[in-house]
Amino acid sequence: MNKTKETIEYYNKNSESYISSTLDLNLESLYKPFLEHLKPGAKILDAGCGPGRDVKYFHGLGFEVVGIDASEEMVKKAREVTGLEILQLDFSQVQFENEFDAVWACASLLHIPKSQIQNILKLFSNALRKNGVFYMSFKYGENEEFRNGRIFSNYNEHSFKIFLSNIPKLKIFKMWKTYDVRPNREDELWLNILIVKN
Repeated sequence: MNKTKETIEYYNKNSESYISSTLDLNLESLYKPFLEHLKPGAKILDAGCGPGRDVKYFHGLGFEVVGIDASEEMVKKAREVTGLEILQLDFSQVQFENEFDAVWACASLLHIPKSQIQNILKLFSNALRKNGVFYMSFKYGENEEFRNGRIFSNYNEHSFKIFLSNIPKLKIFKMWKTYDVRPNREDELWLNILIVKN
């Protein structure tokens, strides 16, 4: 089993503990800069939606939202939480073309190996309409590691800028650091990135 599949299986096996620690988190500070770029009724792709927390939030604001996740257990929970159709898709299976005004990938792309993430981002770029916005977040750092059953690809401002320079249609609008909002994890630093498609 490769590390990506092992990571998906981790979420299948540990869905309840993950859901209990993330479903009720308040991410208003992350939503705000993302939503500032969206018109009423915009169509959002929540990539790696987990138990559906953000799908539910965006849908409640009147946006059209499509959630995808590779974990069967997460998809089941997200359908239950949101009452919406959630697609079970690995990121490599994304085949949308010019369909979304925005992509939201909160703490999900960090599980893509660095050798694969450029191809994955191109797929999401294809899914975005012109001038669409793309939010993503990674644990702050530079290394790639396999830890506790999951792969983590970490970036800092410099390493991500170098990497994204190979995808000319995607331009960084804003990068900022935040601390983890989960209890007892407040010392963990995250890199938040807001990108616009040319």
